[in-house]
Amino acid sequence: MKYSVCLLADNEKQWLLDLNDKQLSKVIRAHDYGEEELSLPGLKFIRFSGFQQINIYENSKGWGREQVSQFLEQDAPNSGLGINFPKKESLLKIGNEVTDQFLDEGFGYKKGSCSEKSENEMLYNVYLHAGHFNKQIELAMSRAQVLKVSETIGQGRHHVMAAGRKFELKDFRVFKVYDVSKCDNQEDAGLLKDEIQKQAIAFSKGKITQGLLKDLGMDVTHLFPTDSTINIGISLINDHYVDPSRIQELRDLNASSKWDLKTLVTMSLEINITYQNEAWSATGMLLRTILDHVPLVFGFTSFKQVANNYNGTSSFKKIMKHLQGGFRNIADGLLHNPISKHGASPNKVQVDFRSELDVLFQEVINIIKAEN
Repeated sequence: MKYSVCLLADNEKQWLLDLNDKQLSKVIRAHDYGEEELSLPGLKFIRFSGFQQINIYENSKGWGREQVSQFLEQDAPNSGLGINFPKKESLLKIGNEVTDQFLDEGFGYKKGSCSEKSENEMLYNVYLHAGHFNKQIELAMSRAQVLKVSETIGQGRHHVMAAGRKFELKDFRVFKVYDVSKCDNQEDAGLLKDEIQKQAIAFSKGKITQGLLKDLGMDVTHLFPTDSTINIGISLINDHYVDPSRIQELRDLNASSKWDLKTLVTMSLEINITYQNEAWSATGMLLRTILDHVPLVFGFTSFKQVANNYNGTSSFKKIMKHLQGGFRNIADGLLHNPISKHGASPNKVQVDFRSELDVLFQEVINIIKAEN
């Protein structure tokens, strides 16, 4: 079913034509919880401040917005008011008024209903994104259970058991907590889960999404602070391509070295970002760029010359030859192969030369220290 809504606030009428069930549900929630404004995708902001009256009409003909607009203009051609102020009589020709079926109480009657309960009694829904595909949603968690998850994130650990479920936290990205202030069942976890499942069936094809959690409550992540939510970035993810201690050594040496190391530092930071975000092609390209960047420090013009001719230890030579031979073909494919019908993107294993790169960086640092 589709609906049309007339909202009167601050002596100004706002008409919303061609709303679907989900959009109408959001309007009703905004009314019940006394929100000042609401934004619906593809529609203007809806203002509730100075609320006076709301009327809901069925669109039993199933017309789209354009058809409704054309009908209203044709049905009241002499009003001079256009579709911004359609007549009630015209809307009743499209469908019945159903305001009483959706609104039981006055504007804002549910406002504050959740905050009146003790913090320890409140229930929360949690959305967690770790890794590329690992997205977890847990419903009706207690405050203590949510705190257990947030504290584990802050400690940099990779998993935690809470609410009878294992939360995978490796490569942590997003942690969001929503209260259930817009749900009818705010105290009983079982009833709350049933209610959310019904909402999912009605509005999101049975799938419980982060968007649905936003619709059912307020974002209260700030009540559960972690080190990671303060500044989600390179330093908060443990899986680095270039060890941060190496990057810091290069920074410390830059001022006294004859080499300008700022570009090498920047590329090291960038390859950490691409690796942590599972951008394997970009990681491979940056690694190739780093290998092409450092040979002059060794007294050569190409990395192939470094691998074959540098007078290092036997273990260093072996590792550099592996880096040159094992990675070079992969890098050339990333940079030079044209588009094809059967091309394949690289994966993590193909670009994971972290230990070899660390040995290379260690030798670069040793050479620069010896020159100073």
